[in-house]
Amino acid sequence: MPTPNHSLPQMYGSPGARSRGLGLLKSLWPIGGILFAMGYLVRVAIPYPDMPYWVTSLLFVMVAVGVAATTNHARTKISNHTKGARGEELAARALSQLPSSFSVFHGIILKGGLRDFEGGADIDHVVVTPDALFIIETKHWQGDITCEDEQLLQDGYLPDRDPIEQTRNAAKRVKNFLDSEGVPIPPIWPVLLFTASANLNLPSTLRGVILTDLEHLNEQLSKPQSEPIAPATRQAIIERLARQIEP
Repeated sequence: MPTPNHSLPQMYGSPGARSRGLGLLKSLWPIGGILFAMGYLVRVAIPYPDMPYWVTSLLFVMVAVGVAATTNHARTKISNHTKGARGEELAARALSQLPSSFSVFHGIILKGGLRDFEGGADIDHVVVTPDALFIIETKHWQGDITCEDEQLLQDGYLPDRDPIEQTRNAAKRVKNFLDSEGVPIPPIWPVLLFTASANLNLPSTLRGVILTDLEHLNEQLSKPQSEPIAPATRQAIIERLARQIEP
């Protein structure tokens, strides 16, 4: 539900909630598989008391190594998802300072029949301003963030996923969703937001994506972009996006 305070922007959704929940689920389920395997091995070994000691020892050592490796992997995964959720929460705090004429959505999961957006990952933030839509992907990166050959580098290394392409795809999914709903498409701007205290040495835009940090985020969003969106169109966009927020 939107915030009732009319001095603030209308805000929908819970920032970071999905990242934390899914991160925990995806990280811990392999441990369940390992524990199941351990139980199975115990069940297999019990009927065979004459099984050589070294065989049973080897089996349990293999399981123990598997548990240790999986636990370490889960710990790393949980840490990454927690950092992502923290970034979304910091972004939401900054976005809450936008004017009351703006509408802010957190953690949108687009649902529908088009493969371009069906089943896609959630979109961190969408901001509907009086004259444009901003699709925001947050990255809680630390270290030196630089650009080389139109690629972003973190401490000199390419990330596992191209955040520019990730942000562009999020904007494309929103566009396809609104088109499938029969809503006129306003100007849509993809934004890549860095929320940690990283050392940024970046251009203002890269491959059609706005690059910014928390300090300059609201300034970027408040710049006049085009002709105002028709009130009926803007309301239709807000209603369609609000339906995509999980209760």
